Amino acid sequence: MELYLIGVYILATLILLVILFILYIKVKYRFWSLQPVFHFYDFYYWLYNKGIIRYELPEKNKYTNIKAIKTYVFHSLTNKQLQDFIVLIQLNYFRNKDNLFYPKKENIVPYFVGHSTKTFCSLYTKPTTFIHSKSSDTFNQDEIIGVITSRPLHVQIQNNYNSKFNHMDVYYVDYLCVNKACRKQQIAPQLIQTHEYNQSHLNRSISVSLFKREEELTGIIPLTIYKTYCYQLRDSHYIIPPILSANISLLTGDKQNLYYFYNFLKETEALWDILVYPELSNLFELITTGNIFLKMLIVDGEIISAYLFRKTCIYIEKDKEVVSCFASIKSKNMDINDFILGFKNSLWSIIKHHRNFGYVTIENISDNYLLIEDKSKNNSPYIVSPMAYFFYNFAYSPFDSKKCLIIN
Repeated sequence: MELYLIGVYILATLILLVILFILYIKVKYRFWSLQPVFHFYDFYYWLYNKGIIRYELPEKNKYTNIKAIKTYVFHSLTNKQLQDFIVLIQLNYFRNKDNLFYPKKENIVPYFVGHSTKTFCSLYTKPTTFIHSKSSDTFNQDEIIGVITSRPLHVQIQNNYNSKFNHMDVYYVDYLCVNKACRKQQIAPQLIQTHEYNQSHLNRSISVSLFKREEELTGIIPLTIYKTYCYQLRDSHYIIPPILSANISLLTGDKQNLYYFYNFLKETEALWDILVYPELSNLFELITTGNIFLKMLIVDGEIISAYLFRKTCIYIEKDKEVVSCFASIKSKNMDINDFILGFKNSLWSIIKHHRNFGYVTIENISDNYLLIEDKSKNNSPYIVSPMAYFFYNFAYSPFDSKKCLIIN
């Protein structure tokens, strides 16, 4: 009898602790506890991949701020709105004494070009009094103090028993930014809530969003979680890699061969549990504007591997920009040593023409884990950062980052 009572007390204590922990999370992450996401305490979702959580259009709540936040089709922004948006990002998005995120117009706009459906931007404005620099006269004008954007991506989930989720479109949410002077005023939650509300009503064909997040996950179960490794390129002392085997050639992605890369994606889609990618025309725009670099290894006219790099516009030191390898694909029968050597030659082919690249980051996702394993043999990372993707309005069990290919 005593053992029975002890067992009951232990069970009751555990249940109480779980309840208290759930309440703590709901209080600490009040905003996210109200959102249609996969919370860690949604036990049902652990047993069943529900998919879309909310089918009906979202309703307004206390975070919906229709008065201060307006949502625009991205390409309908006026020149002044776009310029103010860019300046806000440059001054507030990612800036401290050691790191600087400084994209220009040509580094932002291409991400919203070439899509088959609308892209959106929401602006949080407040009336502000300004003083004219020459006349000293005062005038009132709306000041942008917060922004958020979204653009469509295709999602393909393999081996899904619910076929309606095998292929779907989502909105990738990016550039969530609030003026530093206006933070801790619940502006970011209002931007997310209002943007999702307006976006869902403006385009009813897409009801799911995709977020990327560093550090804390706010009690949400991620699509995938991994680390990003940053390595120093050591200026001109970066060692020129050995040349590739005679039967292997390195090809740079451009408008003449991009179609073949998409065929390669189709041929290798079975390697991934989840595949996320943009329209061909959008990737073409990003490549032709120098924001994404695509490198491929070719044998007998066939692609055997591919490496995708991004111009990040992040500077760790003055004039030392970070180039990021955010995805790679190794065909099933390709030799690992050739794959690694292909990466080294691809990186070298980029940095020899862009001497401002002083650091490289490798996201531990897709086949990049092979590159990190090799890099770590002789180099210690300069920075290691936790990263994660998570769905909004979609509940699904997490994926191993090695089985995720995300091109965004």
